[in-house]
Amino acid sequence: MAGKYSKEMMPEEVKQRLEQGEKLNILDVRERNEWESGHIRSAKHIPLGFIRERHNELDPQKEIIVVCRSGNRSGLYQMEEVRMMEYDNNVILRLKRMDGQVRGILKMMEEGKNCKDVVTQLSAVRNAADKAVAYIVAVNLEQRVLEEKVKGKDTGKLVQEAVELMVKSR
Repeated sequence: MAGKYSKEMMPEEVKQRLEQGEKLNILDVRERNEWESGHIRSAKHIPLGFIRERHNELDPQKEIIVVCRSGNRSGLYQMEEVRMMEYDNNVILRLKRMDGQVRGILKMMEEGKNCKDVVTQLSAVRNAADKAVAYIVAVNLEQRVLEEKVKGKDTGKLVQEAVELMVKSR
């Protein structure tokens, strides 16, 4: 889920922008009881724990102003770990093929097939997993680099993070 997130915005600034008639894309990530105790009328309520399932309810083309009680959850929402990504059919098909390969290996083991044949197939699955990881990281990196370039920001850190993720995956 690509989007523009307001890093630090004081409630007074949000209030002022609303009073000026600006249509804001406000996401309230507080829990239900907090939401029910009071909220910004035009805000979309999605508790932080449900963002992954409900991210498609947000417009990724608009700035997203994330609000919570203390700022901690809105900060978590903006972290890369919570960031959404759309996975295309290419990666899904890769994983389905791997699933079939693993089922085939299990059958080979049940049938008592040769160790060398089983290990060869396991190596093929590992190779396929490595390629899937590389594809996912590359697609994500490309998306993030484009977003950062539009903002006029340096992309070196993104590349470093991608390299570290690839190394960590091994």
